[in-house]
Formats: sequence, C-alpha cells, structure tokens
Amino acid sequence: MLKTSIPNLLSLANLSLGVLSIMETFNENYFFAAVLIIVAALIDRYNIKIANFLNLTSIFDKELDSLAELVSFGVAPALLIFIKYYFLNLEYVGILGTCLLLIYIMKGCYKLAKYNLSEAPEELTGIPITVAGAAIALFSLTAPSNNIFMFLSIVLVVLLSYLMSSKLKVKI
Repeated sequence: MLKTSIPNLLSLANLSLGVLSIMETFNENYFFAAVLIIVAALIDRYNIKIANFLNLTSIFDKELDSLAELVSFGVAPALLIFIKYYFLNLEYVGILGTCLLLIYIMKGCYKLAKYNLSEAPEELTGIPITVAGAAIALFSLTAPSNNIFMFLSIVLVVLLSYLMSSKLKVKI
C-alpha cells in the first residue's frame, strides 16, 4: 500500500510547495517563494524517476502530477514574477502584465493536457513546464526588482511561453 502511494505523496508534496510559494509571494517573501518552487522542481524530477523505477505509473498518477505541476510551475512562478516585478504597474500598458501572466499559465496548462493524452513519449515537444517554472524562480532569486529587470522578466516570460509550445525536441 505505501509503495504504491509514493508517487502520489510526492505529487501532493509538490502541490503543497506550489501553494506555499503562492502564499509567500502574497506575503512579499519572494526569496522563499522562489526556493519553494525550486524544491518542488527537484521533487517533481525524482517523482518521475521513482515512479518509473518502482513501475508505478498509472493514468491517475499522471493526472495528479500534472495538476500539481500546473500549480507549482505554472501559477506559482507566474504570480511570483507578476507581483515581484510589478507587472500590474506597467504604466500605460498595465493590461499587458495580466495578459502575460495568463498566457504563460495557459501555455503550461495546454502543454500538460497535451502530454497527458500522449502515450509515454520518449521525447517532448517544447520545454517542460517544470523547467520554465524553475527558470522563473531562479531569475527571481538572482534579479533585483528594478526597471531593467522588470523588462528582462517580461522577455523571460514571453520566451518561456513560446518555448513551452515550440517544436523544440526535448529528450525525457
């Protein structure tokens, strides 16, 4: 019983870290919010390896993992970068920040849904949402909140949104 629950427990831990990251973002603790996303990425990476090693992959596990990934690497990093870099206050184009937030999350959601419909692919098309979310978290850890990095964060979100849905082949 415990052995079969390991992948689900890791997915739920991943989800929990994503929710905690969102809470820390709202508390303006951006450093800890980013660290939680990175830890969630590490858990997600080993979750897949452990599930494959134990031969415990199921449709339910895949769906639960994708829902956790959407929160931890879609919603949490998008809110982190949106709030930390003042996307809402883009002066005359404030709506642009909201659109970028939504586009990033929708691209990630679409990618996960498409992946869930595939039959255990050997390679992915486009970068995984885990990589995109971790990249945003790493950017947030290293870049201060100022106008230059606000512009770079916009470029980063646009680039990662594009790369998630690109034709780039990524080996699993």
